[in-house]
Amino acid sequence: MNKNKFLQYFKWVWVIAVIGFIAFYFIQHLPEAIQYFSTVPTGSVLFSILLLFCARLLIILLALQSVKTGDWHPPYLQMFSIFSISQLGKYIPGGVWHFAARINSYKENSMTNAKVLQTMVIESVWMVSGSVAFVAIMFSIQHAMTGAVIIKSFQVPEILWKLLPWITIVAWIIGLAIIDKRYPVQDNRPKFIRIIFLILIQFSVWLALGGSFYLLFQSAGLENIWLVLGGYALSWVAGYVVPFAPGGIGIREAVQVIFFSPIATPEQIAIISIVHRMLYTITEVILGLIGFYLAKRYTPEKEAVPNETPGD
Repeated sequence: MNKNKFLQYFKWVWVIAVIGFIAFYFIQHLPEAIQYFSTVPTGSVLFSILLLFCARLLIILLALQSVKTGDWHPPYLQMFSIFSISQLGKYIPGGVWHFAARINSYKENSMTNAKVLQTMVIESVWMVSGSVAFVAIMFSIQHAMTGAVIIKSFQVPEILWKLLPWITIVAWIIGLAIIDKRYPVQDNRPKFIRIIFLILIQFSVWLALGGSFYLLFQSAGLENIWLVLGGYALSWVAGYVVPFAPGGIGIREAVQVIFFSPIATPEQIAIISIVHRMLYTITEVILGLIGFYLAKRYTPEKEAVPNETPGD
């Protein structure tokens, strides 16, 4: 069996395994999800799904920028295919298969181990730092609008609340500038434009993800929108940095209960989280199937070797 056939078989095994574990999760939680869906306006559900698609496309764009800090500069659609297919692996128990799949794809495109490590670390730093910055800004706005303390057991001085968004923005820019100086994205844009572009991508990612969750959180109210946006971003990145939790299951829900308990019961938060995860998973599966279709375009074909004839 040649390598191409093996990869084709492996991809189908991958798809079957992912679908199996996703189906198991859905079957477990389908009754309560259907019941909750009946209480949410159809428009809110559809707009939530739209925001999830936008967020995933932006995350792929961010991953592409990290790849471009090296020598390989794939087109967006190729990065879309690699990222969308590999991300399905996080639903397989073990929680690290999506990283392994993407690393393998990078190596297939002649990236060295050092460049692969560089790319993955930079992408993770951007995701985590962007989330932390977004959370700080959202929580600061929530406090300014409602006087909320966010976490009752952790009192923040009023002067720090006022300074927090400005300190965050300055630290965010400085951090990105330090990374750009050592590992710049290889394009023709000025450094300042590259940094602003990264900030816009990261901010938009968390705004879209948090917005999709807020649209399902019917009891939150407009006055708590900043809390929900920031709390969801923090819960998402908490699941992201714990690699052995498949898709962040359990981790995100625990963080959400901590931050959203003042505005909803733990039972309500749990069902909202389950419904949102279902929509998120469906989004990733759809993008993954599109990625499989696009993969054919970027799979290098084996060059035909001309038959030798006597006398040649």
